[in-house]
Amino acid sequence: MFEEFVRGAVQADRYLTAENVPYALNSNARSIRDGRWKADATSDIDIVAIRPARSGARRVLAINCKGGREELNIERDLARLDAANPHQTVAGGNVVTGFRELTEPDWACAFRQRVHAVTGQTEFTHVLAVKRIVGDRTRWSTHAPFLRLTPNLLLWDLQDLLEMANRPTARVFGNSPTRHLVDLIAAA
Repeated sequence: MFEEFVRGAVQADRYLTAENVPYALNSNARSIRDGRWKADATSDIDIVAIRPARSGARRVLAINCKGGREELNIERDLARLDAANPHQTVAGGNVVTGFRELTEPDWACAFRQRVHAVTGQTEFTHVLAVKRIVGDRTRWSTHAPFLRLTPNLLLWDLQDLLEMANRPTARVFGNSPTRHLVDLIAAA
């Protein structure tokens, strides 16, 4: 449901979207050769969005949705990702597999290549959409290990998504259950 809500908000902001875009490691990836990942390991980008009339990194968005019950606690979760403890979660996602495109060079490369293959663009913004953020969100988007792998990062929470969906210039949600959900969340 959260992913559908994010998709609706992005579409209301005049982006065209593709959902659950699969990608995999390159067959010659170092992490496959050294046994960290299996050759058949795959992942997906929850939403790839393109706004044809826009230029720059915000023209294309590669969005990962973490709609679990757990909030994104910036300080705690950055420490968890840096430690790479497989028994911990970040915003409801597994530390090792849920954020590998931000923490593993081979996965980041595969992620970038897939965005390029789908959109024709090499410059894009990687967005993490969560229900709630605790802490200074700029710490996420300026976290040095992430920036080494992807230079343009954004965090969105429910409030950001509601603002996108309710802008005066936003298109009306075509999906009436999503529009109803936007109205319910805005009223809460």
